[in-house]
Amino acid sequence: MLTFAKYLVYPLVLGGSVYGLWALLETDLPLGIALLIISAANIIMVACLELILPYDKEWTWWGHRQTINDIFHGLATSELGPRLASAALMSSVVAFMSVIAGVSGGGLWPHSCHFSVQLFLAIVIVDFMEWGKHWLYHNVSFLWPIHALHHDMDRLNVTKGMRLHFLEGAVRFVTVTSILTVLGASPEILVWYTALLTFNGSLNHANIDIRLPGFVHYMIQSTQVHRLHHSTDRDLGRSNLGSLTTIPDHLFGTFRDPAKHDHGEMGITDSPMPQNFFLQLLSPLIWVGLVWRKAQHRRKAAQEIAIATELG
Repeated sequence: MLTFAKYLVYPLVLGGSVYGLWALLETDLPLGIALLIISAANIIMVACLELILPYDKEWTWWGHRQTINDIFHGLATSELGPRLASAALMSSVVAFMSVIAGVSGGGLWPHSCHFSVQLFLAIVIVDFMEWGKHWLYHNVSFLWPIHALHHDMDRLNVTKGMRLHFLEGAVRFVTVTSILTVLGASPEILVWYTALLTFNGSLNHANIDIRLPGFVHYMIQSTQVHRLHHSTDRDLGRSNLGSLTTIPDHLFGTFRDPAKHDHGEMGITDSPMPQNFFLQLLSPLIWVGLVWRKAQHRRKAAQEIAIATELG
């Protein structure tokens, strides 16, 4: 019975969250308010399930010193990130939209198609954008400091999905909201894509013993698939880079099957990330100094060990 319940967690949480958003939107609540309410409910639901069906009893969010930081980073990402990107890019986006509208006779988005078709198209488009952005974070050295905060974790739980630097939130705004807006997607499409990203994100990072049929991992960024991405193993840490589907990962050879790989340890080996929230906010700007300081500490520790060995 318990095993059966573990198979139900993913579809029930995801399906329940989708139904909840649909029900709230039927009440004519503003789109942003409806999304905020159901996103908070989704996170609380996952946090409660982590108490009941933990995947790893050591990966708790309660009592962990970084949990408060994670929550504040989530707030900063959702508020500061879009505001920063909007202020920097909105004028150019509006100008580009005007050009696109003029050339295409009103926009490129297929508004005549069924809503489900439009949403699927949005998912595929943004998944490729997200994959490319994610690949750059992991393969271009000067971009890595923006993304490093999200990988600076020794465990996965629901609060870790919120552990994003606000600059990464700004970049995500550009690769999601601005791109879909330029193409002419409706606000409803933007809300539903953002909602699915949030719902799946909380499940992907959840410390819940979720079970899914093997074929599902080949189609979506499931919990098990995403755990591999947070591994300290260099190859696994650069795999499974999509946001909702595994389509880009299959096409570009970055998919790793959780049935064939064990995630092992989580996080960044010998991470230079500070524990202080405000220094974490500054980390992309002071990354070189943080790496240098970590190297100095490592060198000092090695010298102390060498001295102790000689004296012993």
